Amino acid sequence: MDDATQSGADTSELSQDQAITAISNMFDSNEESDQDELDQAADQSLEQEQGDDSQAEGDTSDDQEEETITLKVNGKDVVKTKSEVIADAQKVAAAQEKFEEAAHIRHQFEQQQNVVAQERAQLQEAVTAYRTQLQQMMQQAEPNWSDLMENDPQGYLRIKHQWDAHQQKLFNAQQLENGLKAQQQQEFQQRKLAYDREQAQMLVQIIPEMGDPVKRTQEVNEMSSYLASMKLDPNKVLGDIDDHRFMKIIRDAAKYQALASKQPVTSKRVEKLPPKVERAGRGVAQEAPKNLDMDRLRKSGRAQDAAALIAKLL
Repeated sequence: MDDATQSGADTSELSQDQAITAISNMFDSNEESDQDELDQAADQSLEQEQGDDSQAEGDTSDDQEEETITLKVNGKDVVKTKSEVIADAQKVAAAQEKFEEAAHIRHQFEQQQNVVAQERAQLQEAVTAYRTQLQQMMQQAEPNWSDLMENDPQGYLRIKHQWDAHQQKLFNAQQLENGLKAQQQQEFQQRKLAYDREQAQMLVQIIPEMGDPVKRTQEVNEMSSYLASMKLDPNKVLGDIDDHRFMKIIRDAAKYQALASKQPVTSKRVEKLPPKVERAGRGVAQEAPKNLDMDRLRKSGRAQDAAALIAKLL
């Protein structure tokens, strides 16, 4: 009985130890399984990173081996990659599109300005006609205020009230007319300034020296000396020029005169040439236009007449 009891107890104890061992093995197995999964995930992450590094190195290699193009810029060879050329072309295309859009907007604005200017001119014409007609009517219909006051006091008050209303209409018409004239004059000055700036830019394009203040002063002094030698007022001629082409003609004439004065030997050689035989009647016919141009210039003093004469003298 005691042996059976002891044997049952051992069996019970052995079963308990085996249960503890089994449970421990289960936890150990789970821990090993988790560790295996972690190790496997780490290996996959490492392989992916290595693959990304290999791809990045491949991309870097591709960038280094990108096709290059040699361009001629201002006489110099400039090497650019294909992607840079494409990017520059896209920028140019975008800038061109913006420029065309701005030009279109400017064209529309100028058209609107022209329409507004025409409408304002028509309004000014109508207001001027109304003011003139009203002024003439009031001058013709103005009563004798003294006689009217003495003979018809009530009529005087009625007519005086009407007359004051006409006077107010006339005053309003004059104010509107003066306002339209002032606005028209202001717009003319703005257009004149814009035109002068445009002509100055065009002058610099054909005479680059005019863009430098020092050289511009020298050029103007040479042209002034030339005009003075032609017995012309430099301030009046140069001040009245509103076209850059006339300035170019005068400048070329001044340069020609300065060059001729520095080459006396050439002048002497020309003087030694045999005289040219003119046919009868041709000499007077050729000199007549020049004399007429000179007379016209002396009378008007206009820059256009000076430019026309200088062009014929060259």
